[in-house]
Amino acid sequence: TKLCVQVSCDGTHVLLVTLKGQVILWECTDTRDFAGLRDGPVKGHWMHIRPLEDTVLPSSRDKEASQ
Repeated sequence: TKLCVQVSCDGTHVLLVTLKGQVILWECTDTRDFAGLRDGPVKGHWMHIRPLEDTVLPSSRDKEASQ
């Protein structure tokens, strides 16, 4: 399964989207300053985002989704 991954500028949010329309969001719950952090665990939680029934998502035939 191919994934599209988007990471926020500050690294506190990660959005994963599959070509089949599955959307998963990770949000950081850690309150530390990450400026000097290179490795190690960071606390956060995952959420499965379900679009409304009538939402039209890009298909594999759409240019952005097929590259």
